[in-house]
Amino acid sequence: MTTNQSPTNELPRPLIVVGVDGSPESLKAVAWGANQARLTGGTLELLTTWAYPRSYGAPLVVTGADLEGSARTVLEKAATDVDLPSERLVKTLVQGAAPPELVRRSHDADMVVVGHRGHGGFSELVLGSVSTHLTHHAVCPVVVVR
Repeated sequence: MTTNQSPTNELPRPLIVVGVDGSPESLKAVAWGANQARLTGGTLELLTTWAYPRSYGAPLVVTGADLEGSARTVLEKAATDVDLPSERLVKTLVQGAAPPELVRRSHDADMVVVGHRGHGGFSELVLGSVSTHLTHHAVCPVVVVR
């Protein structure tokens, strides 16, 4: 679901896609991407994903949790500090896992930006699983913000 009405192929280039999960590292990536969009006259797309937890391949029933609503809140909060004209800011909320969705967006983007790690919980890792996946599979340049 994209909350901005303009198709991304009609927006000013370069198109900079930033993966957002609400972690401090992803918010640093948003700031970096917004600055790059400002400097280049490009468009910033903030991408947040959400998914139901799985057990043995089947979705788990999550009662009382609004995962999509929580992801939307993360996306909207990240967008509040972006100082770009509204026509150059795209907010995208997708049901699915972040790594394949960001790789999919890399086919249209000029750059994908992520934090060096997010909410994965393995703080001892030097590079997070999403950023590692992107550096191996994205088809455009990837910036990993520390």
